[in-house]
Amino acid sequence: MKSNRGAVRLFYVSAFLESLCFYAPVASLYRLEYGVSVFQITLIESVCFILSLLLEMPWGFVTARVGYKKTLLAAGALEVLAAVLFWRARGFGMFLAQRCVLAAAISGFSGCDVAYLCRLAGTEQEHRVVGGYNAVGYGGLAAVGLLFPLARGLGYRGLAFLALVCTLGSVLLRLALPEIGAEPQDTLGLKEQAAALKKVLLGNRPFLAFVLCGAVLTEVEHTFTVFFASPAWAAAGISEQWYGLLNLALNLTGLAAGLCSARLARRAGPGRAVALCWALALGCCCALALGAGAAALLLALPLLRLAAESYRPFEQVFKNARTGCAGRAVALSAYNMAASVTGAAVGPLLGAGTGEGLQKGFAMGVCLLAPAALAAGICYKRMQKGNRTQ
Repeated sequence: MKSNRGAVRLFYVSAFLESLCFYAPVASLYRLEYGVSVFQITLIESVCFILSLLLEMPWGFVTARVGYKKTLLAAGALEVLAAVLFWRARGFGMFLAQRCVLAAAISGFSGCDVAYLCRLAGTEQEHRVVGGYNAVGYGGLAAVGLLFPLARGLGYRGLAFLALVCTLGSVLLRLALPEIGAEPQDTLGLKEQAAALKKVLLGNRPFLAFVLCGAVLTEVEHTFTVFFASPAWAAAGISEQWYGLLNLALNLTGLAAGLCSARLARRAGPGRAVALCWALALGCCCALALGAGAAALLLALPLLRLAAESYRPFEQVFKNARTGCAGRAVALSAYNMAASVTGAAVGPLLGAGTGEGLQKGFAMGVCLLAPAALAAGICYKRMQKGNRTQ
């Protein structure tokens, strides 16, 4: 157990380095500076989702064969390549190529990182470890917010180079992680695993629908807080010198959500906690759509991230508990593949709404999130009813 705790800490340090994305406060402005529009940004994100979708299952089967550590290292190498491309990118084509490589890395990490941590931690500590993992990532981004005023003088390219160096350091640290033995399900043949996976997905349709609803929440929050935030700040007349602190506030709320999610589950119960997250997210999106001014903008975006990041560990633990006889790597990849389909559709819808201004994009988020919240509540009740009857 002491060895496992050390491995978890090492993984956390690697995740912290990986999250030191020094250009994050000006991510959209970086892309706009080097030749892409807001709509093209969301279009590139959609392509990223589609490619991730196509690669999810192959990565899952690869992980089942070669193990978690080798998969994490291979995905990390692709992440380094993507960082190099982003550092030198100019124009739609190069940014698209960068996101395609990053999509391959993301689909490699997807499910594998959480499954690895959960295997290390054990069932009783899953929620705490997953929440800590999410918090560490936002801790790195919070550090970026603090350092941004000092690093801003390097320019956009210099910030991208610093992120590249940290990504490389993160991958090198993973070399020291222990390998974990295969689960019995991982030794099944491809045909047997495919049959088991079909049983897992179709055997609990309410949960699959619940995952798709969660993907809407995740994509709306990601698009609003990452891609719409800096243009919205600029439109509200906020000087760029404050973007580092504003981004810091976003990431501190993400960090707090990761640390407090398990405690929220214990005190309120999973059902009430999940409902609270959805209600807060929907309220924040309504405030953004109403356009109540800079003050509402500065309050709603951090609270939206707080809601989404508090919700994320619940869904990750739910998915990890519903892998059945297909194996964690393959089943989690399948769940994430389904979420990628939803994300690929949501991103362009939000981006298309910005054709008449960012306010319309925020309004589109409300139109997508409200029915998703209702459907998620219905699906959760059916999931609980199914659990009681089993």
